[in-house]
Amino acid sequence: MVERAATPKVPVLRRRLLQAARAMTTPLLPDDYLGLLDPRWSTREATGTIVEVRPETDEASTVVIKPSHEWAGHTPGQYLRIGAEIDGVRRWRAYSITSDPEHPEGLLSITIKYVEDGLMSPWFLRQAKPGTLVFLGEVEGTFGLPDPLPAKILSISAGSGITPVMALQRQLDRTDNVTDVVHIHSARTPGLFIFGDLFRELQGRRPGYLLHERITSEQERITPQGLARMLQTAYVSGVMPELMASLPITGVDGTLRRSKSRVSQGWAHLKTGSLRDAAALAGYVHTTSGKRLVMVGVINHPNAAAARPALEALVDWAVKEGSK
Repeated sequence: MVERAATPKVPVLRRRLLQAARAMTTPLLPDDYLGLLDPRWSTREATGTIVEVRPETDEASTVVIKPSHEWAGHTPGQYLRIGAEIDGVRRWRAYSITSDPEHPEGLLSITIKYVEDGLMSPWFLRQAKPGTLVFLGEVEGTFGLPDPLPAKILSISAGSGITPVMALQRQLDRTDNVTDVVHIHSARTPGLFIFGDLFRELQGRRPGYLLHERITSEQERITPQGLARMLQTAYVSGVMPELMASLPITGVDGTLRRSKSRVSQGWAHLKTGSLRDAAALAGYVHTTSGKRLVMVGVINHPNAAAARPALEALVDWAVKEGSK
């Protein structure tokens, strides 16, 4: 089925006028003519206009969008499926929303890291200009701050995974709840830390926020075995429910929504990751025999992006054979 944008929020009076006009446009609908004149006038699909592409680092930029209709809203930590016409074909990708929920100008933003072999990120960061039309899908995701807030918060992020963490941290800052937060972030260099200046400024302003930057070009990186041990420890800790809820389910949501595997759909909670010359997949896999396994796959190679099918095959193997 062809993916379409979300249904926009249209004022009641405008919708009634369009309904009244149907008698004059039959067999077509008024919206058919509006869409031909300008897709932004459509009441069938939510659209927006890019107003700015703002560099954050050498590899990432924030894309600011003005919705064509009233924005339905979101909560910090959620993501948005966004579509664009590329070479005559509408393409879709999910990105975390990095703007505040109630922007004074009604704008929303997503922050995108450039992926050389990608389809959407090169288009957004190298080709899209102010005035470009985009299609806005549904707001999705359950990743967010718990209610009530715990006394202490530990945030761990790396690369472009900082985007939802930034949204949550700004919410804590806005609501004056930065009381005891420890944040560990991994980046290849200090200059590639997306929103690095924002977090460093926060640390200088909020005594309750402690930032630890792990620079992988200078410090040893975590091993797959170390990551597996961390996942094992987290599984038996008190934060296990929140951690599991934050991980995408294969074939269902997040970055794993487009998984082509029919074997592992719905059987694994995993997080994907990618850096230059590296690709990874880590989380928890449910086996057909009822066991739950920790799974970590890391590929370091100039063509790491091409090895995604191998990581998916590893998940399939774990689902079927991991219980043996």
